[in-house]
Amino acid sequence: MAAHPPRPRHRASISSKLLASIVDSSDDAIIGKTLDGVITAWNSSAERMYGYRAEEIIGRSVSLLIPPGLPDEMDEILNRIRTGERVDHYETRRRRKDGVTITVSLTVSPIHDARGKIVGASAIARDITDRKRVQDQARLASRYARGLIEASRDPLVTINAEGKITDVNEATIQMTGVARADLAGSDFSDCFTEPDLAREGYLQVLGQGFVSDYPLTIRNAGGKLAEVLYNASIYRDADGQPLGVFASVRDVTDSRRLLRELSETNSLLNSILQSATKYSIVGKDLKHRIVSWNEGAHRDYGYTADEVIGRDSSILHTPHDVESGAVDRLLAAAYAHGTAEGTFERVRKDGSRFTASAVVTRRDDSLGHPIGFLLMGEDISEKKLAEDQLRSASEYARSLIEASRDPLVTINAEGKITDVNEATSRVTGVARGNLVGTDFSDYFTQPDLAREGYLRVFAQGFVTDYPLTIRHTGGDLTEVLYNASVYRDTAGRVLGVFAAARDVTDWKRAESEVTKQRARELDRLAELERFQQLTVGRELRMIELKNEIEHLRAAARSTLPDTAGGT
Repeated sequence: MAAHPPRPRHRASISSKLLASIVDSSDDAIIGKTLDGVITAWNSSAERMYGYRAEEIIGRSVSLLIPPGLPDEMDEILNRIRTGERVDHYETRRRRKDGVTITVSLTVSPIHDARGKIVGASAIARDITDRKRVQDQARLASRYARGLIEASRDPLVTINAEGKITDVNEATIQMTGVARADLAGSDFSDCFTEPDLAREGYLQVLGQGFVSDYPLTIRNAGGKLAEVLYNASIYRDADGQPLGVFASVRDVTDSRRLLRELSETNSLLNSILQSATKYSIVGKDLKHRIVSWNEGAHRDYGYTADEVIGRDSSILHTPHDVESGAVDRLLAAAYAHGTAEGTFERVRKDGSRFTASAVVTRRDDSLGHPIGFLLMGEDISEKKLAEDQLRSASEYARSLIEASRDPLVTINAEGKITDVNEATSRVTGVARGNLVGTDFSDYFTQPDLAREGYLRVFAQGFVTDYPLTIRHTGGDLTEVLYNASVYRDTAGRVLGVFAAARDVTDWKRAESEVTKQRARELDRLAELERFQQLTVGRELRMIELKNEIEHLRAAARSTLPDTAGGT
C-alpha cells in the first residue's frame, strides 16, 4: 500500500522548525520589527550581542539600541523598507544593555504577509567591533612605520627578489638626485658606480640572510659621488617566506677622515588589507545532500540554490578535508553535542579557495529526531590575512628597530619613554623594562635642554642634529645628535615622538685633537719666528762690529808717521 504524503500541518511544522533552527543557530543577531520600529522577534545571538533577553526587549522600540547623541537613522531605513528596498551591510553603532557601544554591520530586509504586503522588517546584525579595531591598528602601524622610515637621515630602500627597487625614503631621493617615482621599479644596482658589485651584495643577502658594512659608491644624478656602507637583511611574510631585501646605506664620505660611523636600520611596513564580512547558511540532510541555501552562500561559493540543492556537500570542501575525515569528525561532534565549530578551507564554484569559520548545528524534526545539519559559515580569509600581516609587520618593525646600532626611542606627549631598542639600553646602562615609563630627559647631562628638544618636536613636527650628552649609569658620557619627528594615529592626531640618536663622541674627540694639534703647530711657528729674529739681529750686530773695526784700523793707519825715507 502506497504511503500517504505528509499532512500539510506536519509539513508546516517541519518548515517552522527548520526556520526556527536557522534563526536560532545563526551567529548573527536576527531582529524582527514593525514598520514603526517596535521589536517583534529576537534570537539568541541578539541576546549575546546586545545583552537583552527576548522577554526584556520584545515590544519595545529599537531606538533603545541607539547610543545617546548618535542620530537615529532607523526612520530613514524603515522608510526605505516601506518601499520594498533592501538595505545591505549598513555600518553603524549600537549600545548594549551594559552601556558598551559596539560597531555593527546591518542588513535589513522587508517582511511580507501572505498577501505580499510589507508589514515589518528583518534585520541581521553582525558585531564588527574587533574587525574595525584590527583595521585601525593596521593603519596606525602603517603610519608609524612610514614615520620611522622618513625620520632616518640615512637612505633606506626595499628591493624585490629581481633586484628592483620597491620603496625608498626621502634621504634616498636626496642622495641619488632621482625622484621617488623614477626610483621605484628601477634596478637597485644602477644607483652605484660598480653595478656588478652592488648586484653581488643583494644576492648575498638573499643567500645568507644579511650583509653588514658592505662598501659601495653612489653616483648622484648630478655626478657627485658618495661613499657608503650598505647594511641589509631579508624581510618575510607572515609565513616566514622571503619577500625581498631591506637595505640601509650610511654616507661615510666625510666620516672616513675622522671616524667610521655605525649603520642604522629602521622599520618598514607594507600595507594591510581590509577585512570583509560574508556569511552563509547551508542546510543538509544526514546523507550530506544540500537541502537549503541562502544568499550568503551564493555570494561565498558562487553557486545558485538551483545549482546545488540535492547535490553532495563535498563539492564545497577540499579533497584533503574530505579524505582526512575532518568534515566527518565535525559533523559527528555536532550530531553528538548539538553544535560544533571549526575552521576549514572551502572551494568555490570557480575552483578558488577561501578560509571559512563554520558553526554546525544538528537539525531535528518536530519529534526531536535528527534529520540533518545547519552550517553557518563566514569567509575569514581577508580577516586572517590582515591579522597575519599585522603580526608580521609588528615582528618586522621590531626586528628592524633592534637591528639599528643607534639608540631609538619613542616618547609620549608627557615626555615619558614608551619604547626603546637594545642600543638605548647599552648607552644608558638601564634595562629596557626600567627605561619604559621614565622621563626621557633624565638620561642626559642637561635635562632641561633635552626637554626643550622634544617639546620643539611636538611644536614643529621634527628636530635635526639636536646636540645632547647621554650619561651612562657607570658615569661614561656619550655625545649624540638627535633627529626626531612626531608619529600620528589613523585620525592624524599626534601620539608621540620617534627619536634616533647618532653617537658623535669619537668625531668630537677627533675634531678636538685636530684643534689642539693646530694650536701646537702655531706655537712652534711663533717660536721659529722669534729664533729667526734673534739670529738675524746677531748677524746684523756682527756686521756693525766688523765695519767699526775696519773704520778704526783705517783711522789708525792715517795717523802713523811716514817712515819710507829712513834716517
